[in-house]
Order: sequence, then structure tokens, then C-alpha cells
Amino acid sequence: MSHTYDVLCRECLRYVDLGKICNMDESGRPVPWLFGGWRDQETGKRIEGAHLWTLVERFLIVHRNHPLQMVSESYLEKTDRDDVWQPFESATEVLAVEPVPAPDDHEDSAEVQRRDRARGRGSQE
Repeated sequence: MSHTYDVLCRECLRYVDLGKICNMDESGRPVPWLFGGWRDQETGKRIEGAHLWTLVERFLIVHRNHPLQMVSESYLEKTDRDDVWQPFESATEVLAVEPVPAPDDHEDSAEVQRRDRARGRGSQE
């Protein structure tokens, strides 16, 4: 049995689909655990493999320093009754989002420290 998983950004209320997590290929042969990808709502094409990971990388870069969580689709079905969480539905949509501000090691580090202090975690300098 396989289940669909998503990566959620709890700050932006957006998520990207990873597809079903499975350990068998289409013919039923065992393979290492992997995410099967998803169907692009714009093109109708399947997004999987290296293309899927390009989109996941983009999502992670755009949402760096945000609270992220990987959850099963059943979590969203049970908890998001008001459709607060918004999916990315196409590769074009994921790739169109620019990281703002642009990635900067020092600024990103400072942002994590600010967030930690705001949560009462103090600084780990």
C-alpha cells in the first residue's frame, strides 16, 4: 500500500506534492523507497524523478528559514477542512516563485537566530 506525501510550509500555507511513497515499480518489482511524483495540472504530464526534485529544491530554497513539515495527504484531508493550505499545481507555478529575499548565507543565518530568540530558544553562537 502506498500513501501520498506533501511538504508543507507552515508560514506561507503552501505545499508541494511529493507523490506516493512506494517501494515497487509499475510492474510490481521491488525498488528502494521513493516518491512517485504527481500530475501537472497545467500540462497533464507526470512530474517524477529528477524533475520532481528540481521542483522540491525550488520549494526548499523559496521557503528556507520557514517551518516545513512532511506530512501524508491524509493529514491534510483531516485537518484542512477550510482549504487553508494551497498546493502548487504545476511545475510552472513552482518555478515562477522567486526566493525573496535572495539566498544569502549571513542574512539567512541572522534570520534563523532572530526567529530562535523570538521563540525563546536563545542564540547558539
